[in-house]
Order: sequence, then C-alpha cells, then structure tokens
Amino acid sequence: MGINETPEDRDRQSLFFDYIERWSPRLVERGFTGKGLSYAKRLDYMLVSNNDHNLCGWAEIKCTFRTIESLRKVYSISLSKVAVGRSYVALTEVPAWLFVWFTKDNKFGYVDLSKVKTSAGFVYWGGWKKRGLPGDMEPMVRIPIDTFAMQECNLDYEHLTDRRNRNARQGYLMSCLKEQ
Repeated sequence: MGINETPEDRDRQSLFFDYIERWSPRLVERGFTGKGLSYAKRLDYMLVSNNDHNLCGWAEIKCTFRTIESLRKVYSISLSKVAVGRSYVALTEVPAWLFVWFTKDNKFGYVDLSKVKTSAGFVYWGGWKKRGLPGDMEPMVRIPIDTFAMQECNLDYEHLTDRRNRNARQGYLMSCLKEQ
C-alpha cells in the first residue's frame, strides 16, 4: 500500500483483495492467501498457495473510479512497480500480477507484470499532477487494456462501509462470487 493512500483507499483495496483471494482458485490451483507487504517492498502482497503454503506469486492491487472507456484503452502504473514485479519474478520464478478493479464497470482485470511492455513507446513521465507533490510525478508505463484478462466483479464498496462486521463481509464476498 502506498504512502499517499487514504484509509478509504486502503479499505477499498483490502475489500478487493479479499475478493481476489476467494476468486483465486480460478487462477492458481486451490487458490492463494495474501501476506501484506510494507510500502518499502513496493508491491502489495506475497501470495502463498492454499495447497502447499509455498510462494506462488506476487500482487499489486489497484482500484479506479474511472471507466475503462475513459482510460482511452490504456491503464498507467509506475515503472518502478513493474520493475520490482519483474525482479521478484526473476528471483523467485513465480508470477507477479497487477489486479485492477474498475469499480464503475463492475469488472476487474489482471496481467502478469513480466509481460508488460516497457519499451520507449510505452514509458512516459506522468502521475498525480493535481496534488503538486514532488514525488507524485515519475516514469509511468502505459498498459493496453486489451492486455488484461477481464472478469466480472459485482462488488459494491458502499455495501461494506461497516468494517467491524467481518462475517457479513465474508458472506457478501462469497455471494458475489456465486452470482458469476
């Protein structure tokens, strides 16, 4: 989780990752559980197999309120996130995935960071211009939306504003998966 993320951002990402953990058997046999990493590690989660409890991947989690159409066919992420993901892949020989929840489209997409193109035509200078903080601008990578494997995701963030009731949250997540 990033240093500039609000508590609401972290709640949204946590909800989305809980959903991903329950959906994960569709990606990895018997699924995975995430172990949260500190900001210094640059990715959000280490993924541990529910089958044998060994490392099975890495994950970066993003949520956006922008529609897929408004993104003009590309999703942008920090080049350093892609670089760290690739270095983890090289060191551990397991995938590093970027999961993005497109909240307004009721979809999420995922892509293996080792397959993201980083040649000159895909890298640019960008970031959060409106905040004006020095660390907000950095090298970014354009990932074509059609690179993502897209899935339906009928999560309703507003439905889960009460974080104290974890059992209701778990039941809600399971019902969302059953509806697909």
